[in-house]
Order: sequence, then structure tokens, then C-alpha cells
Amino acid sequence: MTVSIISALAFIYGGVFSKNPEISLIPASLAFLFHMGRELIKDMEDLEGDQALRSETFPIAYGIKNSTVAAYKKLNT
Repeated sequence: MTVSIISALAFIYGGVFSKNPEISLIPASLAFLFHMGRELIKDMEDLEGDQALRSETFPIAYGIKNSTVAAYKKLNT
């Protein structure tokens, strides 16, 4: 989630210096959703290592099936 928020903040910061900062919310939202879906997919790929280190990731907590559904919805919104 942190990576997604940081990616979205780049657009928010840019919008602060424009005459119409509200318009920056559209690309910020798209960046957040895209990166959130991507990070879920990457967490699914790293499942074995995360389990070995006892990390608390979405795929470990909610399973691969739920992670796949969440990533698909985030990437296709």
C-alpha cells in the first residue's frame, strides 16, 4: 500500500502547483489503483519467501484466490 500511495502522491504534489489542483486526483487515483494491483501480483510471486520470513502480506492473510480477484479488480477499474 505504501508504494501505491507514494506513486499517487507524485500527481497530488504536481497538482498543488497548478491552477486547478482537483484535476490531479484523477491520475493520482489511477496511479494508486495500478500500483496496488501490481504490488498484489508481486506479493503473490513472493509468497514462499514471505511465508518463510513470517511476513504479513495480503496473499498470506487472505489467500491467493482473494489476492487474484483483488488485483484483477484494481488493474481493471
